Amino acid sequence: MTSAMYKLLLTVLFVVFVVAAEAQTPPLVIAFAAPNDHLTQCPPGGSNPLCYDNFVNYELQYVSGIGIRVPWGKVDDCYATGPCDQLEPMPDDGCSSQPNNQYNFCYPDQILERYIGSGLFANKKIVLIVSAINDSSPNSSPFTPDYVFSTNWAGTLSSAPQDVVVCSSWQGSVALSGTCPVTGTVNSGSYAVWNANGGSGPIFPNGNCTASAGGSLHCTITSCTATSLGGFPIIYEKPFMVAYQDFLRALAQHYNTSTGNSDGQLIAPYIAYVRAGMAEGGENQPFCATTGGISQPAWSNPTLPDPVPAGYIVNTGGAQGTQYVAVGAGHKGSTAMPACSPAGCTTAPDGHIPGWLNAGQYSQSVTTTPIWPGPEGLFAQATKYTDNGYLTAWPTPDGTGYIAAMVTFMKSLGASFPFDISAHNGPPSGVGGALNVGYADSEAIIASTNGVGFGMQSVSINDGQQLAKGTYPTSPTDWVYNFKAHPAPVHHLQMYQPGGPSVGSTGNPSANYFAAGYPIDHITVSGTTATIYCPASPTPVDCSPFSGEPIFVTGNSNPALNGLHLVTCSACPVNTLTFSTSVAPNTYPGGTVWSPNYWPIVMPFAVQHKATTIEVYECDLDYAYGAYPNSRTTTAWVTDETGMAGGCAAWGLQGQDPGYQNSASDTEIDQPWAVSVRTGKSILINGTQF
Repeated sequence: MTSAMYKLLLTVLFVVFVVAAEAQTPPLVIAFAAPNDHLTQCPPGGSNPLCYDNFVNYELQYVSGIGIRVPWGKVDDCYATGPCDQLEPMPDDGCSSQPNNQYNFCYPDQILERYIGSGLFANKKIVLIVSAINDSSPNSSPFTPDYVFSTNWAGTLSSAPQDVVVCSSWQGSVALSGTCPVTGTVNSGSYAVWNANGGSGPIFPNGNCTASAGGSLHCTITSCTATSLGGFPIIYEKPFMVAYQDFLRALAQHYNTSTGNSDGQLIAPYIAYVRAGMAEGGENQPFCATTGGISQPAWSNPTLPDPVPAGYIVNTGGAQGTQYVAVGAGHKGSTAMPACSPAGCTTAPDGHIPGWLNAGQYSQSVTTTPIWPGPEGLFAQATKYTDNGYLTAWPTPDGTGYIAAMVTFMKSLGASFPFDISAHNGPPSGVGGALNVGYADSEAIIASTNGVGFGMQSVSINDGQQLAKGTYPTSPTDWVYNFKAHPAPVHHLQMYQPGGPSVGSTGNPSANYFAAGYPIDHITVSGTTATIYCPASPTPVDCSPFSGEPIFVTGNSNPALNGLHLVTCSACPVNTLTFSTSVAPNTYPGGTVWSPNYWPIVMPFAVQHKATTIEVYECDLDYAYGAYPNSRTTTAWVTDETGMAGGCAAWGLQGQDPGYQNSASDTEIDQPWAVSVRTGKSILINGTQF
């Protein structure tokens, strides 16, 4: 071999090596909450008997697979006083003869077996989203089993009964008639914590119930006979946590390629991952935990655990201190904590700790203001909630924190699929209203350290612009940085809803109208305010569901108005949206206003930044692949803005849309064409390249 040929071979091998090193498994596009009409209304809240068939025939072929929710209480439903017996053998008894003491996986199995048996599911994947607490209703059932709240179950664990909490953001049964044990109106500042053990407690005169000042709640448990309390369970208390771990163990056993019964073994090879909700739904937000900033330990605090666990948070102190997150476990140094600036940087190593991530300023209160108790419950450890207790480690002697304990437990199960969690911002807001992203950074570190996936549930067109600013956090929940910094078997993103809750003309903040976008009649600029007017006739087009959201405008006659904008009205008048602009006053006709999850922007950006999965909503699938009119739709269609049921807006844009279709197909072959620096292409949003 000549010298020239040898050099050429080395060059080729080097290029191949570099390409291989940069390659990754193509991301999945998952149909979140896919239709399952044989068990529930299809779509949820709707009445179209063909929605499952239409999804399979017109949309399934274009996505990587399906996502379905698995409510804990639908599987763990054996007893009123305790969990099913996961130690029993799990033969293939079939749903009609399931033994009473065994976890009943018939609900998810029947849904999944129907898809697998459709003949159109080859090479498709399944995502299970385990919901331990309902994320869309004040009541827990059938999500958290009733027995979790019982004194009988707590007694078997030598534990106090399970506590629940309500506040303005999670009202539980307080919002319903015939409430028990809390009555009154939940206002901002209202909190109440209680459990099912009646009688006079040693601290609170109304028995096992306390209500904070600032609201109009009243604790009246003496006549309470309810078995399910409907508030938000304190998830790290023993009754909830032990029962939930038992359920996850049974799930890992059932959907195992070698140990599951025949139903589980049939489904197991299709499972891409299981996202286990750490709090509400498949997410991870501790609702009603605090009323403001709570104190965080200083680096110099002699009671810090030794070694310091990965993800542990310390604070430099004071009302506007800076919080730092340990990027790995280890014994800390002996002189002074290393520091760095600005927020988002990582310090030099600290003893055996590889470094500390500067997670931004955090406003601590002079007096602690937690609402949740410590892990031993309301009467033993009232108002003892701590950030590290939720994340990594409780103060001595209470042991490992909730997230670290749960993630370590998932790792120990040896499941034949990856587990995955949500990395969520924590309570409360930080200095200047900034979000407490330290929780998400900590959870990403904990998950990665244990080989568990992580991600977030609101990726939108605004994420690229936020990254371009370069200030911490460079994306919601710091996902862009965390995906790059922390390898994991799953980096999931769920799309921001295609149009969120809108008060609009309905005055009903719970009315959800989903649409990929709406046609624009004209945009009028007056002063520094641009007003989008959607058509008023012959059929009114109400684009106000995008109130308060980031939007993307295309096709307007003035190119300067096209691009990303933030809607400035939180409850825009019907048919209108407003945003700030420097464009000259005038009226400019035409165009389209797109939702916050506009696929041609969001999908390429997600692929470029190491997402492994993008979970998309049915309304967008219906739009992208033209599953309309109603004879082919897979979701409920809202015919006008007076309807109170959620669904896809019939007055929105109607597909098929090649732009949306190309975005999905490019994602599935790992080609972020629109924004990839690897392909030499990019896009501009309001003049900013990202």
